[in-house]
Amino acid sequence: MMPKFKIIISAFLLFTLLFNCKSIGPGAIERDRGSYVEALSLTNRQEMLANIVRAKYNQPPVFLKIKTITASPSLELGVDVDNAVGGGVPVKTNINPRIVYKEDPNIFYEPLSGKEFASEMLMPVGLLPVFLMINNGFSFTAISDLLFVSINNLTNSRNASIARREDYKKAIACFNTLFEQKLFMFQVRRSEIVDEDPTLNIYVSPEATESEAYNDLKKILKFEPKNNILPIKLGLVNDDSSLIINTRSVLALINYLSNFIVVPEKHRDIVWPSKLEMNNSPITIYSSKSKPESANLSILLNDYWFYIKDTDINSQNTLYLLHIVFDMQAQISNSNNLQLTLPIR
Repeated sequence: MMPKFKIIISAFLLFTLLFNCKSIGPGAIERDRGSYVEALSLTNRQEMLANIVRAKYNQPPVFLKIKTITASPSLELGVDVDNAVGGGVPVKTNINPRIVYKEDPNIFYEPLSGKEFASEMLMPVGLLPVFLMINNGFSFTAISDLLFVSINNLTNSRNASIARREDYKKAIACFNTLFEQKLFMFQVRRSEIVDEDPTLNIYVSPEATESEAYNDLKKILKFEPKNNILPIKLGLVNDDSSLIINTRSVLALINYLSNFIVVPEKHRDIVWPSKLEMNNSPITIYSSKSKPESANLSILLNDYWFYIKDTDINSQNTLYLLHIVFDMQAQISNSNNLQLTLPIR
């Protein structure tokens, strides 16, 4: 009987091996890739939310980058043979096939520090990333509120007075109207100097001069375009024929968003005080002693849960935009020449 059992077991193991060898490659990707993607997505968002909360508590940000993930799936096949002995003579043999699937992932982390930290976190966001985000569907209002510190004589700083911030909002509303009505259009011109970034302008259509929003914008920002072209420049020096924009860095943006955290009552005296109103804020982060049940995202920090509500689409969108900015800054800092494909007029 034993040879017959051996033949059956051998056939079974061979069939199992052939079947699983087909699935251990493509099948492993199908089984595991989604799980890795979801884990990366969730932990990246949690890390960003935690750093916004840390800024509120005057704690330095911590970013732990995942450099590589190496998963090594393997399949072990074998047979366990158990001989039952009676009176010194084998009376029963139990043959149990053994199939073991293993996965030994190696995950390598690297903290963001040194030169990379300075270039990715402290350098102001450039104009081309701003253009790319607007060109890919992010609203001008959201971009200007989050990334712009000032436009010409107006400031969006958290230390600015309420009156100045209101004037800033009026100017942004005028920009929105002009872009929506196609009276303003972005224009990119390639520089004749090798390796120099293209310049970014706003084309002012002839019909724009008759628009109330355009005339209000000129009064608020004190500019006068030449030849229907309004150059956009990065800096602090004002120029009556251009838009002079000062942008935030990623770290400054994280600090700015920390103003919109509803901190626990007992922590009010140990956090950075906010002068900004919560009404129409770009993000709202709540706190709770117990883990929230209806949260889109939550993290445990300083013995409290901080979270974004699952119904708060605006806050979720802001966090998404922050990730895009962070990733673009990382790309720029790791490349001497960022190659972009832009529409040229």
